[in-house]
Amino acid sequence: METNFADHVYYFASIRSTNTYIHENMDILPDKSIIIADQQFCGKGRYGREWVSSNPENAYISFFLKENLSLQSNISSLTQFTSIVVAQCLELYLPATQKCSIKWPNDVMFQNKKIAGVLAESKWTGEYLKGVAVGIGVNLNMTRKEVASIDQPATSLNLIVRHSIDKYQYIKELVFRFLESYNTFLCTGMDFFQNELQQRLVQVPLEGTSSKGVRV
Repeated sequence: METNFADHVYYFASIRSTNTYIHENMDILPDKSIIIADQQFCGKGRYGREWVSSNPENAYISFFLKENLSLQSNISSLTQFTSIVVAQCLELYLPATQKCSIKWPNDVMFQNKKIAGVLAESKWTGEYLKGVAVGIGVNLNMTRKEVASIDQPATSLNLIVRHSIDKYQYIKELVFRFLESYNTFLCTGMDFFQNELQQRLVQVPLEGTSSKGVRV
C-alpha cells in the first residue's frame, strides 16, 4: 500500500493492534501520526472485546492525537466526532438516500447492522492528558460467511454496494476528512457537529449521560 498521502504514516502488514502500537510509542510519535495495518492479531473493541481484524481488505487505522488544552477539554466527545467522520466517508459510496447511523457511543451502523467501530483510548498523567489513540475498524470487503461469523448483526460496504472497495482510496478519504474536521473539532468541540450527531443517533445515551460522550 502506498503511504505518501499524509505526513507521519506508519504501515504494517501485521500488528498486534494499531492502538497498542501508539500507546507503546507515544513518547516518540509526532502529533497526528497515522498507523495502518493490513491485519491485527489482537484487535480491540470496547470493554476488551475482540475486533475481528484478520481480513486484509478491511480498514484498520489509528490516529495519534498529542495532548493540547483544546483536545483535553473536548475529549469526552472524541469518539462521537470520529464516528461521524467514518459515517460520512462510508456515505461517499452510497446513494444519497442511504445514510449511516450511530449507535451510541461508538458503533457506525447501516440498516441496524454494524459496519464500523471506533475505540478512543487516552493516556493520562494525573489530571493531564498525554495523548489519545483513536482506533477505527471498517468492514470494507467481507464475504457473507465472514459477516455471519460476527457475534452481532453486521455488514460490509462491498455487500451493500455489490462491488469490491478500494481500501487505499477509502483510507485516504478517511484520513483527509478526519484531519480537516479535527481542526474544527478542536475549535468548537461538538458544537459544530452536534446537530448531525443527533440526526444519526439510533440509541439514546443513558439518563444522566450527555450525548456528547463520556471520558474515554
